[in-house]
Amino acid sequence: MAVSSTGNRSTALALNPISYQAFKIRSLLILLKHPLTCRSEIIYPRNVPLNARTEVPRPKDFPDYTFSSTEELTLPTPDGESLSAFLLKPTNMVYAKRAPITIIMFHGNAGNIGHRLPVAGVLDQFVDANILMVEYRGYGLSTGRPDEKGLNVDGQTALDYVRERKDLSGSKIVVYGQSLGGAVSIQLVARNLEQGDIAALILENTFTSIRKLIPTYGYSGLCSIPILRIMVLEQECENADDVRTVHFHQQDLSHICVIRSGQVRKHYPKSPLFQYYF
Repeated sequence: MAVSSTGNRSTALALNPISYQAFKIRSLLILLKHPLTCRSEIIYPRNVPLNARTEVPRPKDFPDYTFSSTEELTLPTPDGESLSAFLLKPTNMVYAKRAPITIIMFHGNAGNIGHRLPVAGVLDQFVDANILMVEYRGYGLSTGRPDEKGLNVDGQTALDYVRERKDLSGSKIVVYGQSLGGAVSIQLVARNLEQGDIAALILENTFTSIRKLIPTYGYSGLCSIPILRIMVLEQECENADDVRTVHFHQQDLSHICVIRSGQVRKHYPKSPLFQYYF
């Protein structure tokens, strides 16, 4: 969940400082009137794209993907929420039964699990694995409202489901997180290394700190980007310590894959265990 600015936008703001000041004042007024809503929608834009809370693509909407079977699940959490999920069984079930692997996928901070079905389809082409796609609370068809604590509960709920389901238990577990899902994945793996059933961790375009994703621009003025720093104070997602925990226990994982994740990469040494893709 990176906050970025293009060169053209920065130039436009510099050429029209009065409009920029008006924009900042208006943003501040909205924040003061609806602080919790603004903070939540910036970090967890679950209504993007339009109708993402109600319109969730299903596996049947992608006829080119030939999963051997698909299930739509509802996973209850310990704190009373219901999580929507897809369980996709691999096309090549013969090989999958010989070397069972289950990938738990956690997506980025916008959209829903249906928007990531093409990613699952590509995984099925190259990896004969079960794929569990989990929807966070407050996203898609799941109940509740997202926050850092709740998403960590959702991650643990997904892992516990895999461990307890008869046809998935005993498989090697791969935790795969994209962006915000990478933060959930890091914390989940750090908490569950002792059991020894998590074989690998994949991090795509993720981060160790939400605060550090918010840039500070040189343009001075009333509550520019620092206002975003105030808004995320209660949603830190500080994962550096968990990254170091995973690194310390690296012998418990067969592999860690980091894809375009500069903040995470600096915590891992150059080693055959780690692969980086940028």
